[in-house]
Parts: sequence; C-alpha cells; structure tokens
Amino acid sequence: MDAEGTLGPLSLLVLRDEGEASVGTREFLGCLPCPVRAEPRVAPRLPSDPWNLEPTVLIDRRLVKAQQGERKKIVRMGVAIYAVLCIAASAYISTPLVRRYLIERELAGIVGESEKIRQAALSWREAGALVNPKMNALELLWQVSRPLIEKDPAEIDGVRLTSFDYNSKRLLLQGEGKDLEQTEKYFEWLKKEPMLAAYEWKHPQPSLLPNGNARFQAEGIPAGTQVAEEGGTDASPDTP
Repeated sequence: MDAEGTLGPLSLLVLRDEGEASVGTREFLGCLPCPVRAEPRVAPRLPSDPWNLEPTVLIDRRLVKAQQGERKKIVRMGVAIYAVLCIAASAYISTPLVRRYLIERELAGIVGESEKIRQAALSWREAGALVNPKMNALELLWQVSRPLIEKDPAEIDGVRLTSFDYNSKRLLLQGEGKDLEQTEKYFEWLKKEPMLAAYEWKHPQPSLLPNGNARFQAEGIPAGTQVAEEGGTDASPDTP
C-alpha cells in the first residue's frame, strides 16, 4: 500500500477482530504511519422491524394472475378478429341484396312509362298484323334496314334510309345512296329478300343531288292489295 501511495493519506485504521490481537499483529500495526485502533467485532443483529417480504404463495398467485391476464388478452383478440370477420361477411352478403332492393325501387318508379311503351308496342304489333300477322312495323323497319348495317348478308355500303312510312296499304321508303349502283343493289335486295316477299316493290328513277348522291324512293304494296286495286281500276271503264 505504501508503494502504491495509498497508505499515506490514511488518517485512521480500525481493526475489528473477534479476540485480542497477537503480538506480531500489534507490532505490524505499530509500524504503520497512521493511527490504528483495534475494536472487537460485534455480531450482526437483525433489525427490530419485520421484513417486508411476500410469501411464496402470494408470488405464485401473482404469476397465475399474470398468466390468466395474457390468456384473456388472447381470447379478447380472437373475439375481436371473429367479430370483424362476421361484419365483413355480413357486408359481403348484404351488398347484393341492397343493390337488388335499389334496382327494384328504380324499376317501380318507371312502371308507368314502361307500361306506356308496352301499349305502344302492342299497337304497332296490331297495326302490322293487318298486313302480315307474322311481322309488325318494328320488324319491317329492321328488315329493310338490315342490309345497310349488317355484314350478313353483305353490307350495301353508302346507302341510308331517311324516311319510313308504314300503314296497312303500303310501305314507303326514302333514302340516299352514294351512287346509282349502290342504290340499284338495294332495290334488288328488296325484291329478292324472302322476309319481304309479301310486298311487290316499285320505285322511280333515283334523282341525283348536287353532291353526287342519289336520292331514291321505294314503295312496297302487299300483293293482295295491289291485285284488288288493279281489278278495281280495270273494272271501272266497263261500269255504265
């Protein structure tokens, strides 16, 4: 200690021992440069206050409660996830039902208009049945327009209809073609189409417009009606 320089700063050295110090020990202590005091060692005594230590039973209960808390947390998390899945499934199932209800409500709002359209369609069908029971006015319009928009049969390019007039005595079509050739193709199609075989078609010479288009008119007369009209015309001169 002297060599390390820690003995000099000592002001007092207290030596506690259970018995009397031996002669050698006293001589050694007398050689120290600081005061030395020998005291008997006092046996340690427990404090008068009781120790605040928990019994092992309480510790075990605390551990059990902690484990139960963890289990409850896991159970609550599982219940929350299950509830979220149930809500998502309910929303997925109820969405089509809600859409169906909204569509039905919208349809209920247009019942009146749809009934008017239905009555108009029935009126057209009844009017068409006067000439051809198998074809109404809308079907006739589709038939005469079909070669102008469909590729089967081959599309007649450059021809369009501008007027469609139909009654029980005739079917009048008016339109324009990009040239006379396409117009004649349309006339030939009208005469050869099986769906329009109940009509006999006649048409004047198309007129040329300043832009080069050909304006045409085609009139279809039911075969029976035409014969009756011709018969009446022929019989009129013989009438006194």
